[in-house]
Amino acid sequence: MNLLIKNGTIVNADKSTMADILMVDGKISEIKPSLSAHYKETVVIDAKDRYIIPGGIDPHVHLHL
Repeated sequence: MNLLIKNGTIVNADKSTMADILMVDGKISEIKPSLSAHYKETVVIDAKDRYIIPGGIDPHVHLHL
């Protein structure tokens, strides 16, 4: 299954940018604005007004421990 996350704000350690993320077979294939679902069986998620954060952490994690 392929996944296309569109219209989100991608947040990294050094910057944030508006772009789309295409994942093919569980791996990030492309990151750039205005990607299209040109692969078969691609699930499209609209992330407008949302942040895309790689490796998100559960907010209840006790990092100080």
